[in-house]
Amino acid sequence: MCKASQRTCVGCGKKDHPSALWRLVYLRESQVEVDFDRCLPGRGAWIHRNSTCAGAGLTSPRLARALRVSSATGANALAAVEERLKVTTDCDADTLEAS
Repeated sequence: MCKASQRTCVGCGKKDHPSALWRLVYLRESQVEVDFDRCLPGRGAWIHRNSTCAGAGLTSPRLARALRVSSATGANALAAVEERLKVTTDCDADTLEAS
C-alpha cells in the first residue's frame, strides 16, 4: 500500500500533507519565491499556512538549511517573502472572519 506524501514545516517541525503547506523555493542568488502551485523548479522548503509558523519559519535557521543558502542570503531574500506571506495570511484571516 502506498503511503500519502508528507512534508515537514520549517516553522513548527510537524509533518503534514503538502496541500496544508506553502512551498518556498530558492530559485537563484538572493531570490526566494512562494510557490503557491507547488510546481516551480528549485530547492524548496515547506511552511504551514498560518502566521505562527510563517513568523517562526522565516526567522529560523531551519529555513536557510532546507533551502541550502547562507543565513545572510536567506535573510535578505526572505524579507519580500515575509511581506507576501503576511499579506496572504491576513487575507485568509479576513476570509475566515467573513464566513
